[in-house]
Amino acid sequence: MKAVIFCRVSTKEQGEEGHSLKAQLNATKEYCEKKGFELLCEPIQIMESASKAKRPEFEKMLNFIEKSKQKQVALVCYAVDRLPRDLKSLAELESLVMSGKLEIHSIRENTILNEDSDDFLYMINALMARRETKVLGKRVKFVFNDKRKEGVLCGDSPLGYINKQRKHEKKKEKREPVEVYIDPIRGPLMKQLFIDYSNGMSIEIARINAIKNGLTSKKGCKPSMSSIEQYLSNPFYCGYLYSKKYDTKTPHNYPKLITEELFERCQEIRFGKKRKKPKSNVKELYTFCHGRLKCHHCGASYSGETKIKKSGRVYRYLRTKNKECTYCHEVRQEIVESQVMEVLSKMTIDKDMLAEIKRNLQKLVDSHYKDNVDSLKKLTSRQLQIDESLKALRHKQIPMTIRSDEYEEIEQTKKELHEEKHQIELKLSQLNQSDKIFEITFNTILDISSRASDLFKSSEIGRKRKILDLLFPNLSLSGENLHYSLRKPFNEVLENKENLVWLHFGSKLRTKSYAGVVNFARRVKTMNFDIDRLCAAT
Repeated sequence: MKAVIFCRVSTKEQGEEGHSLKAQLNATKEYCEKKGFELLCEPIQIMESASKAKRPEFEKMLNFIEKSKQKQVALVCYAVDRLPRDLKSLAELESLVMSGKLEIHSIRENTILNEDSDDFLYMINALMARRETKVLGKRVKFVFNDKRKEGVLCGDSPLGYINKQRKHEKKKEKREPVEVYIDPIRGPLMKQLFIDYSNGMSIEIARINAIKNGLTSKKGCKPSMSSIEQYLSNPFYCGYLYSKKYDTKTPHNYPKLITEELFERCQEIRFGKKRKKPKSNVKELYTFCHGRLKCHHCGASYSGETKIKKSGRVYRYLRTKNKECTYCHEVRQEIVESQVMEVLSKMTIDKDMLAEIKRNLQKLVDSHYKDNVDSLKKLTSRQLQIDESLKALRHKQIPMTIRSDEYEEIEQTKKELHEEKHQIELKLSQLNQSDKIFEITFNTILDISSRASDLFKSSEIGRKRKILDLLFPNLSLSGENLHYSLRKPFNEVLENKENLVWLHFGSKLRTKSYAGVVNFARRVKTMNFDIDRLCAAT
């Protein structure tokens, strides 16, 4: 089917609101491509009001469609309101549609008007009315939002207030402003309701007392429980308008019934502050391994328990809830803690030996940096070559006579070069940073290892848990015997506990666990664990 595109704007201001000729043209062209329509002529773009009596461009378009040899022509417009709205133009459009010569496609309304339509004029008017209703709704919302920001009440006031009756004139300028004043009968009763509730009285009892004192709704009925709850949470009584849609409070200029302090006190009781669960001091004493210790055989978790003897001595035990496992015994916490201390003491490094290891480490890092110099030079040279190649490709794309296949080939080459450049930048950053990360992290590991037992012994419960999380991924008990595995690279420290191999330890860790140490530093960051603060604790 052949098609004619029609675009219209009334004023220049419509272009700023999203109805520009360019936007309409793009939408209609895209629609024609989807439908497979061929354009019968160039798109018609005009700037004139829909209410004008004479529209020569529109008349030319209708004459062109009527005289065309096509059996049926599709008139594609962005919206029905882009077409003229006077009766004469609508009658001309209707005659063309009913004769089968014209078919109107509206993109925004997703409507097709043709000879099969029941009543063309009725559908046009209905669409226009629908459009007008939406515009009117937007205007009403805008006015309400403006009134809300000014603190003007739109509607009836809550119970305890009375709206002054106004004379509604046709002209807005003659309308009286909204006036709200406190109800002399219900106002004091509502104030007493807030006071009773703030003094600890329940909503139900406060409601019963208010009804006994004569409180009724504006219709003369007894207020329900849900109504009382809404009144108690309405900030209008203390000087604010609340918008549920926007979740905002705006000060109003009407008289206040209660103070803000009284209202806030009622809200604290009504909705309740988030109460912090009281920390059990007894539990904190024996749960350094809470959630971290399991049975080596059945996998049951150990929890703490405190027993106080008649003499006043406190004994802390660890036990599981599995009574069928023969290895799940009740174990004193001191036994488990002593075994953890024994493991940590094996990691202790002599101060002189520690200083020697750090000196050797510095030498190894320096030598490795020299080895990386050649790699850095090669990568930097290749990076410069890529920049020159990209510059040459950009100059090659400037001529307008370039073929499409050549253009696609250049774009593909540019894409590959950009990807290679990105990979080189990643490698350069890794070469520059990894050695520094390794040196800092390895020194920290040595500091922690050499003082692990002292740190654990002098730490409070929270820090003990962090030390366990840092060093031990798995802790389990077989009866009273502790089974454990150390997290990398701390396991390397424990394997080299003999002084005879300490001097070679730095080289071993440098070549064997280099990646592990660097990844360890990144993993500690995700654990939100402050190693420097931990090392400075003793």
